[in-house]
Amino acid sequence: MDLNQEPIICTFDENTMQDHKGKELTRLRYKDFHGVDSIALCRGDLSQALLQALPACATLRLRDNCRGEISFGKGEHCLDQLGYSYAAYDVDAVDDQSKLQSSCDSFASPKRIDNFYYLRNERVVALHIWRNMATQPQDRELRFKVLRDITKGAPPLVTTILDRAEKSGSTPIIDTLTMVNLKQWSKGRILLLGDSAHCLSLISGQGACMALASAELLSVELTNTKDVAQALVNHEKKLRPIIEKLQERTRKMAGIYIPTSLLKYHLRNMFLKLMPYSWIVSWHVKNIRCEAVCIGTK
Repeated sequence: MDLNQEPIICTFDENTMQDHKGKELTRLRYKDFHGVDSIALCRGDLSQALLQALPACATLRLRDNCRGEISFGKGEHCLDQLGYSYAAYDVDAVDDQSKLQSSCDSFASPKRIDNFYYLRNERVVALHIWRNMATQPQDRELRFKVLRDITKGAPPLVTTILDRAEKSGSTPIIDTLTMVNLKQWSKGRILLLGDSAHCLSLISGQGACMALASAELLSVELTNTKDVAQALVNHEKKLRPIIEKLQERTRKMAGIYIPTSLLKYHLRNMFLKLMPYSWIVSWHVKNIRCEAVCIGTK
């Protein structure tokens, strides 16, 4: 499967992090963290590449904001709420007022972060994440009212892009950040795979990656034995420890990216301002390498 196609690769040079007043905290250069060999893809482009690589008899279906509980244990509740909600949408950004400073701009506020980044077609994707202990899905009929309420007093760029998105008729996806924890992923010949078995949430940035790694491991186990049920057990035995590590890391990272109190917010910002850039890079690279070792890519 060839993913190094220029038309589908997204280019990210750096992420400019700013506080709730729009004052710059730091700039993170993408190549410093991921190296020059990494590529960035939109999930839609990845699904198209997968579809083209699959045989004609296979089908691929994706749907966002689809929530439900499926488990093999009677009365088992598998949804693990992280205590955050998110909203995502995209919009044209062709004027200077909605122009980003870099390929990705992040505005950190107490208990919230607003992220904006460019797609290949000069559209801007917005991702808002905020502290919210509610466990029920947000009412999508409220649409931008929810975002207006949580972004009061935000820097001008946040309000400008929000205005443009609302006027354009864009419909945001709004939901809670939820992980999935199942006691078992399979029963007999039936298997739950990917997010349905072990959702990591978008904080981890590893959902699609782990779904692909899981599928590859499953193919190996099915090749090694003719007993399908045993192959599914072996697949889970090898993958579950990795998933549990990544889920625990997700819980910790959520509190760093979106501090849960005003004090933690100011302390985090102070560290970003005072900490040498090389230290920040080293910390992130260490985490990325740990993930790569877990997944088995290094």
